[in-house]
Amino acid sequence: NKNYMKGFITDLSAKLFIQNIYRDVEDIPNSIVTFPASGTNPAKRITNISIYPDGEHYSKGFIFQADFKTKKNNKLIGGIDAWQRKLSTSRVTTQKIETLDSNNNLTSTTLQTTGDTPIPESSYSSIGIFAQDELSILNDKIYLNLSGRVDGIYISNEKSVSPLYVIKNGVINNNSSNQKVLWEAFSDNDFAWSFNTGANYKFTDELNFAFNFSGSFRSPSLEERYQYIDLGSVVRIGNPYLQPEHGYFVSTSLKYWSENINISLELFSNYLSDLVTEIPGTYENRPALIKTNIGNARLAGFDAEMEFNFYKSLVLYGNASFVNGENLDNNSALPQIPPFNGRIGFKYNVANIASLNFNSVIFSGQNRIAKGETLTSG
Repeated sequence: NKNYMKGFITDLSAKLFIQNIYRDVEDIPNSIVTFPASGTNPAKRITNISIYPDGEHYSKGFIFQADFKTKKNNKLIGGIDAWQRKLSTSRVTTQKIETLDSNNNLTSTTLQTTGDTPIPESSYSSIGIFAQDELSILNDKIYLNLSGRVDGIYISNEKSVSPLYVIKNGVINNNSSNQKVLWEAFSDNDFAWSFNTGANYKFTDELNFAFNFSGSFRSPSLEERYQYIDLGSVVRIGNPYLQPEHGYFVSTSLKYWSENINISLELFSNYLSDLVTEIPGTYENRPALIKTNIGNARLAGFDAEMEFNFYKSLVLYGNASFVNGENLDNNSALPQIPPFNGRIGFKYNVANIASLNFNSVIFSGQNRIAKGETLTSG
């Protein structure tokens, strides 16, 4: 019924987007690695001359959104969206390989260029529906909101071998003896969901309190599934068999802003199962960071910010943040967690045409580390 729909929907919009990114990088490692003789293999000295990784990222999608007619103090929106991301990458590495005799004298030199695929030809497609409802009560002193979405996801990749080719002193070989299958052809279906509920209370025009509780089910990205980064030192490896993350997030915040001072403080605690993170390990007898699901984890901490306009256009500002990461399965520290840190500084605006800024970033020492990490000083 057109008349019914016209009265039920107050606004209807449609958007289409296309984003294509070409990533072209030049890396000059300037590193030399020496391998001692082993069995019948002579000693070698390898100079990493250059690495040229590039990536083609193609994204497209659409979104339909409707605003529904409700009471004056209520706002309801809903819609459907779909998007797809395709990824194609390559990498060309050039090395000088010098063979040495037992007295470390040079016996031969090979200039070798290797081509490979860090991430296989892959795609990530998603279609989802979403809705959000916001209600204000007590003359707009309290805002309540509830939102959620569900997504169907399809992921696939082509078979990938490494190396694709090897050029030694100008002679190309497309079937190198050390060629191996890096990623087999693979496809997977996932179902993702998320919800959010929260409240915002205005004590006064200057003081505001907020509370939020949300949950999510996240399917790992293409990089997390298929990443293969080798820059001559630590190798970073993805995992196509990663399980989706589940998470529940609780946060509360207090904000005060006036003519001369702004202060905000947020406390949070996030609980995740099958958290995707990088765990130190080995890959082909080399140090590696490997994408891995952690059974259960908690991230808890705070973020604080402050600005104080204490004299004309002179402002003192600062922020501080802290997070504690805990693997709840074995009561150990999560990897790659930053220590307590913050920033403090002054800024001064000159007649709205120039700004002077002086600040310092401060980190405390990190003494609670995961296996394979090293202590850091402040």
